[in-house]
Amino acid sequence: MLPEPDLAKLERSVRFGWMAFQASNYQVIGQLLADLIHDAQAAVWQLENDNRRQAQTWLAWTYQLTAATAFKLGDAQLGWVAADRGIQVAEQTGDLTLIGSAARRVAHALSATHKSDDAIELVKSAASRLEPHLRSADPAFASAYGMLLLKGSIAAARLDQAADVRDLQDEALAVAARLKTDRNEHWSAFGTTNVLVHRVSALADMQSGGRVIEAAADISYGD
Repeated sequence: MLPEPDLAKLERSVRFGWMAFQASNYQVIGQLLADLIHDAQAAVWQLENDNRRQAQTWLAWTYQLTAATAFKLGDAQLGWVAADRGIQVAEQTGDLTLIGSAARRVAHALSATHKSDDAIELVKSAASRLEPHLRSADPAFASAYGMLLLKGSIAAARLDQAADVRDLQDEALAVAARLKTDRNEHWSAFGTTNVLVHRVSALADMQSGGRVIEAAADISYGD
């Protein structure tokens, strides 16, 4: 028998799961995910219209949480399955912020399964689709868009494609500058600091030696 849909409880559980992820508390996430996926799926199956779209939103975020956790724990295959399901559900909602974030997970899945060239193409395609909406975007959309670009830059770095790394990170930096401060919209942790961290990571992947040290010096770690 399916559980009675409870959108408020579903939202709380998803938010709690992402807080646990950002705290690296994978034990809590492991205890949460199975029931969360089941409850979110059941809500989608039972609800209609706006309530169904809301349930789909939380299901999409649940799949993204599953993918992100799987990647952290080194299970690329589970990450791929969860990322693929996440973007399918995201597309059903029509929410471009959610779609951008979900595309980032798919790009990660491609990179994690040694398909970095496909990851770069996916990022460029998704960015072309989303970019026209950037001018009027809220911080959540801008953050999802920026993190998508950064994921593409890391995929490019693994293939030593320096021009793509530069272009994607420069665009991400411009988006971060518009936000004016580091943010954590929809658990994205996007801002200038994260762009600079990705710059260091990309240079390290490309074995750029002293440039890694120079880039790291640009990062402000606060007081």
